Amino acid sequence: LISCAKQMPPRGGPEDKTPPSVVAISPSPGALNVPTDSKIEIVFSERMQRKTVEDAFFISPLPGEEIFFHWRGKKLKIEFSDTLKKNRTYVMTIGTKASDLRNNRLENSFSLAFSTGSKIDDGKISGMVYSTSNVEGTLVCAYQLDDGNDPDPRTILADYYTQCNNKGQYELIHIAPGKYRLFAIMDKDEDRKYTRGFEAIGVTVSDVVIKQTDQTIENINFQLSVEDTVLPYIKSAYAIDCFKVDVRFNEPVQPFNYDDPELYFTISEENQPTKKIKVNSCYHDSKDLSTIHLMTEKQKETSYLI
Repeated sequence: LISCAKQMPPRGGPEDKTPPSVVAISPSPGALNVPTDSKIEIVFSERMQRKTVEDAFFISPLPGEEIFFHWRGKKLKIEFSDTLKKNRTYVMTIGTKASDLRNNRLENSFSLAFSTGSKIDDGKISGMVYSTSNVEGTLVCAYQLDDGNDPDPRTILADYYTQCNNKGQYELIHIAPGKYRLFAIMDKDEDRKYTRGFEAIGVTVSDVVIKQTDQTIENINFQLSVEDTVLPYIKSAYAIDCFKVDVRFNEPVQPFNYDDPELYFTISEENQPTKKIKVNSCYHDSKDLSTIHLMTEKQKETSYLI
């Protein structure tokens, strides 16, 4: 009772920082003639945060409208609301947002292909996603262009998906021959669609064609940005003196035809709107492109509307 407490190192060992991995999967990568009623079974190297895996799971084309996940320890069985289609190549991907119980993510997206027919498509598209913020987990989506269709990523699910890693690298593999339109989407709400004004998006300068003789397309890169959906408006207007008015917008505005300012600005008396004063000239502020200086004829001591 009176002896000193025994000093020991803290229990538990070093913090687990090892990324999880897929150690077994069925159907196996490259499997041919897979039965159309097959289920997907995956074994991870450790227990996973289930929702992160389910949110990061993609299969193209989608066999049915609903996906059902059944967990048992490190094992996951995936079923669909419909059977697989005959003679089709399916690409299954688990994106980099899939995490273990220690919040360690997959180091790279895990992808495999199998076929319900006798061959597997071998097309591949790769590149980079760039942004001023973290791009890990950004979706890269490919829409096959059939019969001149114009896919809208806001409403239509893509034919192929993958996620880029923390360096912005991505690969879409086992793509069928055809013409594709690609988008990169920072999918914040995880619905696999684009929400304008809320999520960042990147587009390519042209569509991509996978040919039977040229199946590898590299360096298809994206620069993410958020669309500006807010219209510019006048934030304030005030007279510097009786010949000058400063107009400030909510954001920088583009240069315009300064030689004819009355195409853009009208100043009238508040109580008599038909009485206007002439705007002789205007120019942007040299340090603040949201401010425009108007030079007018002599103003009265009254209130004006602009």
